[in-house]
Amino acid sequence: MNDNNSTLDLIALLCLLVLATVVYVVTGPEAFAAVTGVGVGLFTSWRGRRGRE
Repeated sequence: MNDNNSTLDLIALLCLLVLATVVYVVTGPEAFAAVTGVGVGLFTSWRGRRGRE
């Protein structure tokens, strides 16, 4: 079961990276800090919530 969790974590992280890249390309370098902060926050909260299950 742990292998499935690792795969799911990798997929989620890659999806967030792709989404952050798209937003960065569309909005430009002015939004880099906001996009990075939101992406890290979403992944951390998602990962933390799954760790309690």
